[in-house]
Amino acid sequence: MDYMKFEKAMDRAGKALFLDCDTERCMKILQTIIIKFESVSKCGPKCLSVPGAECPTIAQRVACFSGSFCPGAAISVHVSMARFWAGKGEVKPLFTTLGQLLVVSYFWRLQKVALSLPFIPPNSPQVEVCSTASHRSGYRVHLPAEIWREIANWLTRPDWKALLHVPHPLRKFASDLFFGDIFLQFDVYSSCSSDVQLNRRQEELQAWHSQRTLGIMTRILRDWRFAGRVRSLRVHMCDHRSGGPIDVINFELNCLAEVLWKLTGLKSLYLYGSPIFLYNLVSRLPQLAPRLESVTIRYHQYEGRMYCPRIPAPLKHLQQLCVHPTTADLCAYNDGLKQASQTLRRLKMAHHSSPVSIITPLAGNLTHLELVAPWGGANETSLFHVILGSGERLESLRLVGYPLQAHSIHFRQYRRSLPLLRDFGLRLMHGRMAMIDPDLFPSICDFLRDRPLLESLELVAYAREVDQVAFGFGMCVWEFVSSLPHLRILSANLLNGIPHRRMIEYIPRSVKTLSVPQCGVWYLEQLLQEDGWPDDLRFFGVGECPQHNSISFARKIAISIPSVRVVRISQDYFSVTGRNDGKSVRVDQWPSRATEVYRKEYLDSSGCEDYEYLYVDHSDVLPR
Repeated sequence: MDYMKFEKAMDRAGKALFLDCDTERCMKILQTIIIKFESVSKCGPKCLSVPGAECPTIAQRVACFSGSFCPGAAISVHVSMARFWAGKGEVKPLFTTLGQLLVVSYFWRLQKVALSLPFIPPNSPQVEVCSTASHRSGYRVHLPAEIWREIANWLTRPDWKALLHVPHPLRKFASDLFFGDIFLQFDVYSSCSSDVQLNRRQEELQAWHSQRTLGIMTRILRDWRFAGRVRSLRVHMCDHRSGGPIDVINFELNCLAEVLWKLTGLKSLYLYGSPIFLYNLVSRLPQLAPRLESVTIRYHQYEGRMYCPRIPAPLKHLQQLCVHPTTADLCAYNDGLKQASQTLRRLKMAHHSSPVSIITPLAGNLTHLELVAPWGGANETSLFHVILGSGERLESLRLVGYPLQAHSIHFRQYRRSLPLLRDFGLRLMHGRMAMIDPDLFPSICDFLRDRPLLESLELVAYAREVDQVAFGFGMCVWEFVSSLPHLRILSANLLNGIPHRRMIEYIPRSVKTLSVPQCGVWYLEQLLQEDGWPDDLRFFGVGECPQHNSISFARKIAISIPSVRVVRISQDYFSVTGRNDGKSVRVDQWPSRATEVYRKEYLDSSGCEDYEYLYVDHSDVLPR
């Protein structure tokens, strides 16, 4: 490669962007550079799999230009920037986003004009010398704030938290992004009241939560700048204080209402707790936070009774809605959904009867749909007929339920529908007497064939082999799965009739998240003894393995799959925290609180955030 020509081309791009302010011309020049100098993208950043690995050359040199942090503190910045350049772990060519264009163009301008450094090819041994010299010279050239903001947007929440203590320009933007997501917990979180015992330790934990929540709410009420940062708010309020002072509970609810009023930039709200406490608050949401774009409301059982949330209306900017459990009569949601039909794009609901009546007027505008419900009885309109016939904008479709009629005919009829589909999931659940449909899964495979955009796939049948045959789940499913070159997320039943070596070969090499439901323990053990797993498989989940100790079995999985970082066995999660040439592996089980409350943050820190797509909490909302 002629680096002199490459340097001149980058100078033209930088001039077009920073001197002439012609972004369109700069984009065209950079596209020409990529085509002409193809070797540049080939020597682009690699995936930074472990801390301490060599960071991308450009990331190091851009970071050193700020000159405002010590070498020790720069490690976390380099790691974060490397994740940015690598697309959060994915190997991508350079110049894939406008932010990268800005950084690279400005980098060449600084190198040429401000620092007058000659161009050094990537991975050259002179890079370290020049980087050290720039530190020793004390010459500081700070990148524009827009560049650091774009970089910070690509980082994960654990990265933002680490950058809060680093004296670097990224700290300000990391602070804004980190405190943009607030979590308020008013008491000890637990799945059911029997888990809470009034001992000293739990009383101290509850006091800590109350003090922390009160401190955050006080800061929001007093500091309008801090309140303006918040974009997402999660509230957990349990029902284990029914015998407590009602005036304290009312005080907390009134403070929460005032907080919602102060959060002028709030876009997303998640409410989980007792309906006794939250029902009135939900009804006031349109007045307290009229600009909400995403609302999730979930009530749990209270004194053995099931309360169902109402849809707050009117919310004129509502784009995403999740309510569960729903009421017995779906007509109660018609008015609320009708008012939000023009803006609503994402919907997640659960019900024990067919939701066709409320999905029909919404299907044309939705881009993401997730339903836990039956798909239509023998004398009812099929849910697939409505979705496949009208959901031309759908990018993500996930359905959990049981078939009461043959739905395969609709996949055959609308074979070319849903052209934008990226994520597809279908899971069969036990319920009423299901109708046998041996063409169900073969028709789905033919429907999804030749879709280059497909990245996530979930095809889960019943556990028994005879039931799998009744719905056509067989060799054809795995043969179809193996033909998907860009699949990142996969969840499907293992078939005992397929040889172990061939089963591993059927898994696409691009898969990073793999989850298998209930399967034979012996078959899975034999499968783990085989080699040839995907090189970048980070998450491995198993439905149930009751015959094994969870920790020892998680360690066996981690040894068998060298790239795995998180293992799930039933409801238990394990992080792979130690390796020594693939022989000495240590796994740590997540605390129960981390599993239920901070699952997303833990997954993000391990690079396994894709698993959130597969996670569905069926408690209290299963069709029956």
